[in-house]
Amino acid sequence: MKYPIAASCPSADIVSELTFTRELSWPETLLNRHFSHCAFICVDFSQFELEGSVFEFCDFMECCLRSSNLSDCRFRNCNFYPTDYPKASSSPPCSETTGKLSPAETQACDFGYADMIETSFDRCDLSLASFNRVNARGLILSHCQAQGVDFDCADFALHVATTRALNQASLTHCNLAYANFSGVDLSGCNLSENRLVHALFNRTNLSHADLSDSDLSNVEGDGMVLKGANLKGARFNNLDPRRIDLEGVRISPEQMPWLLQPLGIDIDTQG
Repeated sequence: MKYPIAASCPSADIVSELTFTRELSWPETLLNRHFSHCAFICVDFSQFELEGSVFEFCDFMECCLRSSNLSDCRFRNCNFYPTDYPKASSSPPCSETTGKLSPAETQACDFGYADMIETSFDRCDLSLASFNRVNARGLILSHCQAQGVDFDCADFALHVATTRALNQASLTHCNLAYANFSGVDLSGCNLSENRLVHALFNRTNLSHADLSDSDLSNVEGDGMVLKGANLKGARFNNLDPRRIDLEGVRISPEQMPWLLQPLGIDIDTQG
């Protein structure tokens, strides 16, 4: 193992350089803890209270965080993608009895239905993670590897009585290729400087979102709304004005040919 295996659940507020496996019995409340350089293997944190905790340089291998409270948590330089765990190749399969990790049949971490209000991930590997139906108001992703993440039915809004929902999420400088944002309201969110190639935006509301300097090549976006969005500096090749609401979109003059290309219009740039 990368770190020695913990014999019991830690009681200290600051914990470092330990490996935690499924065998341990965890308390359901771990508020404001600080974990540094730790590994969590096949640990089930579903429905746990982890609010305000900090995780730095930690590995989460095949862990479940469904329906947990991760609000105000900070994840820095953490790995949630199983194949990158360097010492798991000789471990037997992860099962109810062994609680160990097998790289042959691993799954990315599951955050489904979790509360992630003001939660932040900085320089983490979240590839293929599931964020299905998370409460993600104020979620921050910065400089993360997040290829193929699934935000199906995620809620990024602050719901205020008698007023419209206010979205506050910031996902920037991330690799979000092949991510699924279908059916999600991302209006007003900061999605700048991301790699979003082949991402799914079917029926996604991106009105007034900041997509500047992002790569939107080959996205799939039936019913996508981009009204008032900032696309300055962004790259795209298949945003069809006949199928997408582009009213008030902000672009630079040099981007106009890309917008007209799906309509079969060629602009003579040679004069």
